[in-house]
Amino acid sequence: MLPWFIAIAVASKGEFFATAVGHNLLGKVATGQQSHGAPPGYYLVAFALTFWPGSLFAALAVPFAWAMRRDSAVRFCLCWILPTWIVFELILTKLPHYVLPIYPAIACLAAAGLLRPDRRDPSRWAAALMRTFAALWLVVGIALSCWLPLATWLIEARVDLIGVLTAFTAVPLLIWTLLLLRHAKAIHAVACAGTAALVLFASVYAYQLPHLQTIWMSPRIAEAVARARPCVRTILATAPYIEPSLVFVLGTGTELTDVEGVAEHLRRDPACGLALVGADERSSFLSLLGAARLVPRELDHIRGINYSSGKWLELTLYAVSPGG
Repeated sequence: MLPWFIAIAVASKGEFFATAVGHNLLGKVATGQQSHGAPPGYYLVAFALTFWPGSLFAALAVPFAWAMRRDSAVRFCLCWILPTWIVFELILTKLPHYVLPIYPAIACLAAAGLLRPDRRDPSRWAAALMRTFAALWLVVGIALSCWLPLATWLIEARVDLIGVLTAFTAVPLLIWTLLLLRHAKAIHAVACAGTAALVLFASVYAYQLPHLQTIWMSPRIAEAVARARPCVRTILATAPYIEPSLVFVLGTGTELTDVEGVAEHLRRDPACGLALVGADERSSFLSLLGAARLVPRELDHIRGINYSSGKWLELTLYAVSPGG
């Protein structure tokens, strides 16, 4: 590794480490970068969702982990989980996947708690907390099962039959999971919850999400560029939609920039250049074109949701002609 570190430090004149460590790493500790800031407790609140369906079994294993905290294997897992979790909670920039390295230890404790031969009845307050968390777990499962069919209906005005059938399959399995746990059939409950998750995730990732056109903006932009491309060497400049996926589908020449950069791109290459501009940036963009004596031509409109930010975007594809 050392030769690589030396080579990249020399090639970038130290800029790589200044950006990677000084901006990206330390910046995430001190500030919430890219609108991903959240207060401490975020990961704890999100755990019911991010570790679902295993979050139910992890919660049920908490009394076991506390009772067995002096056991070497349990202590190892707790030392793996707690310090790392606290550090991530204190860092201001938070994303759900940051705590993934902790999840194997949580899964080990959950499995050990389920397989413990001398299971004891929890105290009254612990039982009440577990019932509350089980209800939350069920609500999360129902929401996961229903949100995509509902979103398809609301934003695309169509019924996703596969999504509806998936929800009607997964939700009864989740209810059955809780009934099995109530009758102390923990392993059967794990199998039931796993089947529900398998049905749900297979449907969501293999069918439902790929068919939800509104959120896949980059492929739709690439299709619009292909239809309107005036030259073989045409390059697109875009603002404010600057997702890396757009570079993947259009090529590394794609310019992810601001309004001034988009206007400058068209000024440099009025014959072949294309620009993609958001509705909020439209007036500034047109003013810059007017100052450069370029006449804009609207070629296409793309409307959708930027899944990175969750915001609706109204994008217009432009070419230009020299003005008089």
